[in-house]
Amino acid sequence: PIWNRFDQQLDMLNERLLEMGSLMEQSIEKATQALIRQDVQAANEAISADHEIDQKEQEIESLCLKLLLQQQPVARDLRLISAALKMITDMERIGDQAADISGIVCYIVGEPYIKELVHLPAMADAVPTAKPAIIPKIALFFIIILLNLSYYVLITQSDNFMRQNNASARSSIHQSC
Repeated sequence: PIWNRFDQQLDMLNERLLEMGSLMEQSIEKATQALIRQDVQAANEAISADHEIDQKEQEIESLCLKLLLQQQPVARDLRLISAALKMITDMERIGDQAADISGIVCYIVGEPYIKELVHLPAMADAVPTAKPAIIPKIALFFIIILLNLSYYVLITQSDNFMRQNNASARSSIHQSC
């Protein structure tokens, strides 16, 4: 009976990992859709999916720690639980990146892109058929997008700030004349 319960808990762990992976895929899909189409609704869905992903991470982490402390697994089971702990951290980070990209999309909606998004749609279409070995590359791809968008927002904000300050400086100079 004890081992049956342990096996059931391991099955539950696998189910929770699949659920979190599905949420992560949906978040990537929504963030990509938001970025390509400047779709605020898709961006908001990706942001709300991040909250669900965060909750799943906590739930899975709690289950893993419970399994480690109560069952004291060895060999294959220990490796499975350890791998799950590492995976949820990466999946949560990918969810955060999708939410960050979506947040930036909300900020720049309506602005034309400096460069046309030529390869992004093709790469987004390749994600569902991707082999697990390229998932880290997809995460890196999202990091690069996030950095580029952050840079774009920073430049836009700096440019707007300079315009506003130059205009107010000019008006104060003209007022004092």
